[in-house]
Amino acid sequence: MTFSKSLFSAIILTAAVATSSTSAFAKTYNSKVRSGKTVQLFNFSVFDPRDCGAMAYPKVEYKKPAHGTITIKKFRGKLPGKGHCKGKVAKGMAVYYKSKRGYRGADKAKVYFSFPRGVDGTGYTSVRVFNFNINVK
Repeated sequence: MTFSKSLFSAIILTAAVATSSTSAFAKTYNSKVRSGKTVQLFNFSVFDPRDCGAMAYPKVEYKKPAHGTITIKKFRGKLPGKGHCKGKVAKGMAVYYKSKRGYRGADKAKVYFSFPRGVDGTGYTSVRVFNFNINVK
């Protein structure tokens, strides 16, 4: 799998987020999806921008949507874009949503990714929160 164009994609450079305390980040995405169909809402890669090396997958938690399901899948793929990391293989995660069969209307989901600091997983944590406002047609 490559990190190709999806509905929404982002590259999270965990090594570039260096603070001495817990940091939080929140982003909201609005999506239109077809009822009963599995749709990728978001994907990202986790790598060290200094040497393009793959880093550990984050811990994942989420609030279940009222009218569907969220699935998180891990994968490896080639990094897109420009620069010295283009084409290098990195770890990635994707967030998928599927509504209940026949449901039409609004739904919401929230996904938390916690990235441990330090090589051994100790230290401070960077938390990324993604809110999804889903319009099911």
